[in-house]
Amino acid sequence: MIPKDLLKDYLIDQEDGLKNLLTWFLNLVMQFEAMEQIDAEPYQRVDSRKAHRNGYKERSLKTRVENSD
Repeated sequence: MIPKDLLKDYLIDQEDGLKNLLTWFLNLVMQFEAMEQIDAEPYQRVDSRKAHRNGYKERSLKTRVENSD
């Protein structure tokens, strides 16, 4: 989902929209932190690369935003 769609969802349904917006934002922050630690972008081959990643593991995070599932 792109940020424009996330904002539209938030305006339509604030509870689920906030959950989706928060999920998108936190995933983006974690992706940037990983790139910073590795010192390379995904699939980029450079000599300065410090590590390799093997994908993602599904996890949950409890926040004040309740999950309606």
